Amino acid sequence: MRASVGPPDVLLLFPPATEARLFPYLSLPALTAYLRREGVAVRPRDLNIELCHALLAPAALRAYLGPELAAEADPQPLARAYRSAMARYLLAICDSLRARVFDKAAAAIDSRSALRLAGQAIDLLFERSALKFSSTSLSRLAARFTAGDEPDADDLAARALAALLDDALAPSTPAIVGISVAFYSQIGPALWLARRIRARCPDAVIVLGGPQIMLRHDALARVPAIAGIVDALATGAGEATLAALARAAAGAAAWSDVPSVVWLDRRAPSRDDPPPPIAALPPPDFSDLPWQRYVMDAVQLPLVTGIGCFWGRCAFCSYGARSRRVGYQQKSPRQIADECEHLVRTYGVRRINFVDEMTNLPVVRRAMRLLRRRGVAIEFSVRCRFERLLRDLEVCRELRALGCVQMAVGYETNSQRLLDRLDKGVDAADYQPIVDNLHAVGIELRLSVMGGILDETAEEVAASEAFLAANADKIAIDVMQMLTCEPGTPLAERPEEFGVVIPDRERWQGNELLSYGLGRVGLRFEARGAPPFEAMQRRFLAIHHNVHPHKNDDVPPERRGPPAPAEPVYAVQLHPWVRVVHATWRDGAAAPFLANLLWQTIYRLPPAIQHDGELLRADGDEAARVLTRLLATGAGTPVRARRSA
Repeated sequence: MRASVGPPDVLLLFPPATEARLFPYLSLPALTAYLRREGVAVRPRDLNIELCHALLAPAALRAYLGPELAAEADPQPLARAYRSAMARYLLAICDSLRARVFDKAAAAIDSRSALRLAGQAIDLLFERSALKFSSTSLSRLAARFTAGDEPDADDLAARALAALLDDALAPSTPAIVGISVAFYSQIGPALWLARRIRARCPDAVIVLGGPQIMLRHDALARVPAIAGIVDALATGAGEATLAALARAAAGAAAWSDVPSVVWLDRRAPSRDDPPPPIAALPPPDFSDLPWQRYVMDAVQLPLVTGIGCFWGRCAFCSYGARSRRVGYQQKSPRQIADECEHLVRTYGVRRINFVDEMTNLPVVRRAMRLLRRRGVAIEFSVRCRFERLLRDLEVCRELRALGCVQMAVGYETNSQRLLDRLDKGVDAADYQPIVDNLHAVGIELRLSVMGGILDETAEEVAASEAFLAANADKIAIDVMQMLTCEPGTPLAERPEEFGVVIPDRERWQGNELLSYGLGRVGLRFEARGAPPFEAMQRRFLAIHHNVHPHKNDDVPPERRGPPAPAEPVYAVQLHPWVRVVHATWRDGAAAPFLANLLWQTIYRLPPAIQHDGELLRADGDEAARVLTRLLATGAGTPVRARRSA
């Protein structure tokens, strides 16, 4: 290890709000390892998962309920009554949830239900927060999040985040603060944090980095409100940038020596440098993060096997655009095996997720063979295309034997015409045999599906839907998003080649209907010969409504079976997470509703269904048929199969 550069230290932050809470996002661990090897004092804080811990807690749930906790209120509007019932139930089981989800300990609730409810609890307490504000306008985002307002008293998430930031700043005043922005939904909260840090630490150098900054640094640099609180934008790999910033802060280098950075305060010329060689990077350091306490049933850690994408030609892909600019780098099988073994020996982990932009499967196969020869066995997941080698059933069997349990695959569409127009580099004829092979060997296949693809026809959308529906028992769907025109992609740089017109390069659109936050955000575009965006989106939503992949955890019981009992059911014992709530609805009159808090469904109960605590009873044959249908939704268990005399 090199000698320390001196007293200045680096504070690394991963902000909310993102669903990257299943395992640590890799940016902070990778940066931490590199900086420590360079002798830089560094303190990483994943504020996204720490905020999850703060919100999924009895104190936060009591604060959410407020006066409602003391006594049952008069019937409320249905939306509020549902949220109140949810918060009460979560408060009752909070200790069990935290034990099962965060501590990975045995608890009264099963793991799958606990994970689902934990996510709903976090989203519920985050729902009313100012941190949830989103806009496709960077100027509007900056104006909202750089304002000096203190969080409202009932903004539990913002107040908790402010307390977490105070704790992060308490040990010492950092010389450098690096904020990693991986997802568009983090841009606003990153600016919110930057404003508070600037007020507390006026001399700190605040730099934003990560995939979103690489994509949008030009646009961000044009927003005056951002330059008032942020010093620099990192435009490439952050390792060398942060190390050079620490040296400059210590007086051991000039600010102009800092690579891959745009200075918003103009203290030095901006530079764009190549990333460090991948073979020289150390394995990630998770030691200062709560790596055992993410929202997953077992500990999982991420790793990359390469930087960039070896294909790098897809019209819509910003990762490929970066690869074309700075080059693709691939770790050797030995380096991958060494790093996997390091994670196993250091953290005791048995599941590693290869979170590459696109995993090179032949290289990973060789790495996993080497790891097995060392006597180390892991389970792993990969991200890839429908690669032709997966048509070989023996290859799939070997991958499963080596520990592959999951593949996230870019499906997009099964129209060869559209795949070719996107320069995807795959053959749609390979899709079915690959789906069959992966299902046969027990590798879970999770697809990303795309809508609004250039001039796609209604027939092509219908054919894609039919393919997905026919394979519903063999797949999961991870992501459904409309095609976006992200900065730097071939679609954005050469729109005319794809029959696309970009009327205004200051207008953006997102994927808010089917994604967390806005999902992917790109330039608003028009494809010649295609319907308007909104019409194509409505057409795409049919897939969401009509296809129910059996391997998705969020498919409700009525869509996956078992079928309703053949005979009417006259009494049902409700599951603990199913509650009868009295609420007002459209006509303003109070009525009973059956709220399934686990599956987030609500059904109005007819007068002929009586409820007594956790028991529903049918008063008559017609009511029994209704109760039988409710049973198929996962409401509870039948108490008797036929009406008593």
